[in-house]
Amino acid sequence: MVTVLERIDSLEPDELVINRLPLHNYAVYLPVRRDDGGYKKVPALINAKENVSEGYLPLTSENICMVALGALGDAYGWGGGLNNEDCTSYLRNVYACFGIDLPRNGNWQWPLSMPKIDATYMGTETKEAILDEMLPGTLLTFPGHQMMYLGKHDGNYYVISCVSSIMSPNSGNRQRTRDTQINALDLKRANGQTWIQAMNHIYIPWIYLEEGEESPMPPLPWYQEGVEFCLKNKLLSNYEGGYFRPGEIVSRAAAVTALWKAAGSPKAPEDTELFKDVSEDASYAPALLWARARGIVLGDENDCFRPDEPWTREQAAVMLFRTGGEEYDAAGGESMAWKDADQVSCWASDALAWACLNGIITGKTDSTIDPLDPVTRCEAAVIGLRYSQYAKG
Repeated sequence: MVTVLERIDSLEPDELVINRLPLHNYAVYLPVRRDDGGYKKVPALINAKENVSEGYLPLTSENICMVALGALGDAYGWGGGLNNEDCTSYLRNVYACFGIDLPRNGNWQWPLSMPKIDATYMGTETKEAILDEMLPGTLLTFPGHQMMYLGKHDGNYYVISCVSSIMSPNSGNRQRTRDTQINALDLKRANGQTWIQAMNHIYIPWIYLEEGEESPMPPLPWYQEGVEFCLKNKLLSNYEGGYFRPGEIVSRAAAVTALWKAAGSPKAPEDTELFKDVSEDASYAPALLWARARGIVLGDENDCFRPDEPWTREQAAVMLFRTGGEEYDAAGGESMAWKDADQVSCWASDALAWACLNGIITGKTDSTIDPLDPVTRCEAAVIGLRYSQYAKG
């Protein structure tokens, strides 16, 4: 990657180095081994046309990429095996060229005081939005691997890293690449996840943050804390490629399933009957049986549940209110000081007032609650987090 040599600065005018006047050359000392195994320095010349920097390289994105690309195609050696680099030692050496001494292990680097984002429980669209703001040289990780961000081209996000194995884009089989390579983050791991889907850490190693100093990292979406809560507790899941799809509408079946999972996926009494429009082999059937037995969902006058219809804001309040059973007290109509309060269904008034009073559901605007609006996945995630915090007291 780089060799640091001591420059000879004590040459007299017209003094020769290895019998040459050092014109267009750098005069340096090379470390050599003596016959007895000891160490000594001998003078040498390095031609000025070689890649030489007097002192550490200037820290620029261009220089970081130049140094990193200098290892392209080099063999992989885990833990220094085969006298080669693995992923963290490779990138550690890249930054050593700029006077930045990173710890050897990625897990030791992460606690350092630097701009960073934990992307463990995050949708791919949010990760992409963060990468859009990152400079080349930003370090990314997923469990067991570290890579350097290079940039975005034609909609693809590219990294360089020293890699052991990948899932072959051609055959779908695990292949040992064992070299330093450039690839897009849509490349798949051997377990089938894309690299961006598996990515859990994003950090900038060249910036040290003083205590209390504000991080230059881009702000996260307002709903990210809720998404993290739901993904961590497996109440909602990501879609193919790790996308969360925050603006997608939540169905009534999906809402009941999330409530059921939050309760620990309990079994309903055996004599509980399904709604007429729900099949026994539906994936959400166990959740609906539990919810019906608990009185969380009641169905319509035709004993139907309408599982595919949107989950509305007032329905969300009612289901959450009923989940607590007798533990929750209705707030009363005085808490419904919204301009559109007359749009709230009579059967939802007390529950929605309770949800608003306790901060579980807030207004769409300063003056409206929009009770009939469908709940999106990002809204459901935040509502779920707020309800969990409320339930814990």
